[in-house]
Amino acid sequence: MSKIKLNFKNLFFMIIIYFLIFQDLLQTIVSIFKYLDELLAMSALFLVPVFIIKRKKIKKNDAYLIIMLALLNIVGFVSNDKSKLQPFKVILTDCLLINKFFLVYLLFSCLNEKNDLIEKDKLKQHVKLIIIILLFLTILNEIFKIFPYTMRYGLISNQLFYSHPSILAAMMNVLLILYLYLTDLKTNFAKDSIYVIACILVIASTLRAKALAFCVVFLVLMYYIKTKDKKISFSKLGILGILAFIVGFNQIEFYFGTTKDSARASLLRTAIRISKEFFPIGTGFATFGSYMAAANYSSLYYKYGLNEVYGLEKGGNFLSDSFWPMILGQFGVLGCILYVLLIVCIFRKIQNAYRKNEKNKYLAKLGIFLYLLIASTSESTFVNSYAIPMAIILGV
Repeated sequence: MSKIKLNFKNLFFMIIIYFLIFQDLLQTIVSIFKYLDELLAMSALFLVPVFIIKRKKIKKNDAYLIIMLALLNIVGFVSNDKSKLQPFKVILTDCLLINKFFLVYLLFSCLNEKNDLIEKDKLKQHVKLIIIILLFLTILNEIFKIFPYTMRYGLISNQLFYSHPSILAAMMNVLLILYLYLTDLKTNFAKDSIYVIACILVIASTLRAKALAFCVVFLVLMYYIKTKDKKISFSKLGILGILAFIVGFNQIEFYFGTTKDSARASLLRTAIRISKEFFPIGTGFATFGSYMAAANYSSLYYKYGLNEVYGLEKGGNFLSDSFWPMILGQFGVLGCILYVLLIVCIFRKIQNAYRKNEKNKYLAKLGIFLYLLIASTSESTFVNSYAIPMAIILGV
């Protein structure tokens, strides 16, 4: 019976990972796949309390995370009650989207409590195969230009069959992290690092500034963790942040400096105004910068003249193309602090799990953490569908 249970759990995990890695493609064929991440979040909403009640205890760091998440939701609902800008159904939908990363993270942490969710050797073969296929397709596209692409720096920005280069970069990050989690780089570093480099090459081929910044930071981090017998400190993490900023400076300056009327710059300026005018709790769920604020076009966009900014008009392409302005606008200064504390909870759990004989797992966790932070500077990372497989891997 235990063997059947183990195989079922492993099969479930592999199917979920496959669906999420190719969700962007699958949802163009069968529309129900676009809701896979929300379905997982809704399942987590009901299952996580069941797991906690069943085992009659909760890990200290997870308890902090749940408290911070609950407080963030309270801030959101209170500010919604004050602003009265959106109907309740829209508010609830946005609430699920905001919470889904942390809900899925907690769910898979519970599911893998006995470390029996993954049969590593089997999963590793699947991961290696997908990496090889995506690298091969990237090389073919560089030569024959089979898939859609845009031009950056005089080169093609790869996206393969994904809807955007950022999705390809994120999915390759998922494969990179999964491979690291399943591999002991100490035993055969030269052979195993080939797949790591393959992932880095595909991520870099997207030519997105955040992807390039991640590649540089990750390689430095990989060298540091492999050569040092200690976990990375806050100061070293800060240095990596500065390095990422330097690599992506031109794009950051373009988004927020030289192009003052760009969508991202306008969203950031307006978020700061909202945080002052609706101090300290913002305007609530689905009111600014989120997918639901765009789908049910928020009146705040008219109030602050954002409807006249290219990409931020009703139906515009950049309405939910940022993260921290959304958090600051919707939840104010208080909510922004709570969200930072949520991220600190995740980082503390990564740090507490450090083991000298499991450097690959530590590197994998930090890889996810840093990718999400770097990408959050210019896209809606933690609420994006691609963040869900990352939450799953962090959870297990």
